[in-house]
Formats: sequence, C-alpha cells, structure tokens
Amino acid sequence: MAVFRNLSGQESTIALISFSGRLAVFLSSDNHSRESQLKYYCTYNIMRALSSAADCPRPRRNEVARFANTKTKPWNLIFRAVFLLPILLCSMNLRAQSVCEIGNQSLRSDQPAGIAPAEIIRKFAAKETIFKAAREHYDYVLEVTVQTLTPYGQVDGVYHQISEFAPGKNGAQAETVTFAPQSTLRRLSLTQDDMDDIRIPLAVTTEELPNYSVEYLGRQHVDMLDTYVFQVSPKTAKNEKKHFTGRVWVDDQDFVIVKTCGKPRPDEIPRSLKKGPASITPMFVTYREEVDGKYWFPTYTKADEFLAFPRGDVHVREVIRYSDYRSIAAK
Repeated sequence: MAVFRNLSGQESTIALISFSGRLAVFLSSDNHSRESQLKYYCTYNIMRALSSAADCPRPRRNEVARFANTKTKPWNLIFRAVFLLPILLCSMNLRAQSVCEIGNQSLRSDQPAGIAPAEIIRKFAAKETIFKAAREHYDYVLEVTVQTLTPYGQVDGVYHQISEFAPGKNGAQAETVTFAPQSTLRRLSLTQDDMDDIRIPLAVTTEELPNYSVEYLGRQHVDMLDTYVFQVSPKTAKNEKKHFTGRVWVDDQDFVIVKTCGKPRPDEIPRSLKKGPASITPMFVTYREEVDGKYWFPTYTKADEFLAFPRGDVHVREVIRYSDYRSIAAK
C-alpha cells in the first residue's frame, strides 16, 4: 500500500489486486467517491505499478463498475497489500519458470545408477561435438515469430520470418529468406545478438566444456523420457558474453541432451541511456528430436516473459521452429 496525491492535492491510498499475472491498482480516496475510483483505476505490468502510478490511464466505465461503489476500510486495504505484494513480486519469474517446467515431473535427487555424473557429462559433451559438426551438413527451415503483448494479453507487435538454411562455404550456413512481412514491433528491436541466439543453438561440446561449471541436480521424467538434469553456468562472467546459463536434460539411455532451458547470454543494462540501449534476453526452452536415427537436433524453442527494460516492462513471446532437416549427403 502507498499514498499518492491526486490532481486536487487530496491523498489517496493504493491497494493491489492480481488479475492473470498483472497488477490491478485501485486508488481509494478518503470519501471513496465514485469519481475518484474511476479516475484512478488502472492496470500495470508486474513490478512497475508503484513507480508508474502517476501515469495511470483512465479506464472504460464498465471495467470498474463493480468496484466504483465499494467502500473499503483502511485495515482491509492494508491486509490486501501485505498479503498480495510478496506474491506479485515473485510472479514475474513464474512465467519464465513455467516455460522450463512444461512436460516435467518432479525432480528427484537420486544419484545416477551405475555411472558417475562426471562420466555422463563427458559422454553428452562428446555427443554434442558430433551433433554440432553433423548439423553443418544439413539443410533446414527456420521459422521465427517474435511478439510483444499489451498488459491485457493482446498482441501489439509482430516479427515473422521464414528462412531456408543450406551448407555454404567454409562450413558457414547460407540463409535464404523466403517469407518476411514488414515487422510491426515498436517497443522492442532485434539485435544481431538476438538473431545469433536463434540461429546458433546451444552446444556444450567437448571443446566448450572447460568454460562451464556443470552440477548434477537429479533425475526427472520429461514427456516420454527419463533424464538426468544438470545446471550449467559459465565459470567466469568476464568476456563470456555468449555462454549459456541454465539447465540441460540428458537422456539416461543414450546420454544425449534432449532439452535445454536458460539464457543464452547475460543481460546488459547500461547505467545511463546515453551509453546505449539495454540488451535483455528472455529464458528460452528448447526441445530436440532425433534426426536420421542418430542426431539430436533442436526443433522447437519458446520464450514467454516480461523483460524489465529501463523505460518499462515489455511482455515478449518468441516461438522458433527448426524443421525439414535434410542431409546434403542424401541428395
């Protein structure tokens, strides 16, 4: 709860109520008049409500009709604020966490059966080296959809592109854009780092492994697979812009990574807007599927999160699909 002054100088008390992961803010003046209720009702993104209360837009009358004539006692407002605020402060992370937890059963702290965690790490890193090299010899289709959403869940900006990738010279992938309507994103821009995060999926290869700390967390059933779960993080934050932080799920039979969830690189938020825009990436979950009976390649990636930019939170939803893998050797 907090106290604000309206345009006439009258003090008003703020109460917080949660609707579908957002903050609904109600300012109730001492006389609880209908006019003041209507004037100061608004909805904010989580974590921005208190700092943005002065910019609250006016609602439509029917949106607040059921609250307009309600008289709320001060102790009731205090109870609501104290009870709900801790929940609301945590709920921004719940969306990102829920993306990671889709399809997961409970995590068990069981140790691996008949094999040490260090040996599992060595095995999946060796498989990652093979998969990364093999993927360079495959054609595939990449479809990227990035949306920004209003506090009410309505899409207000879209970036959509479909590209075909084929092996090029010197092992680089040659991209041919086949569908790219004009982007309508206004509150978000995609940088080269953002596109690299999409085009170059995580690969914890034997060569990259020394740059990471890998901790065994336990066992977890994911969809139809039994997996070992590991926490992966860069050993040093200095000059490690492209290193992944998050979790990987490793099949307990073939010792291959079947799912990842985390941030592909650290956020960069300058102390001053004059030093450039902030670079913030959401939490991505990526699923892999077996291709040609021997390689596990990424096929689906999703992110759905509120990103806390200095000028205000932006709800971002990204869906990336990798499809039609075809080996050039089979042509």
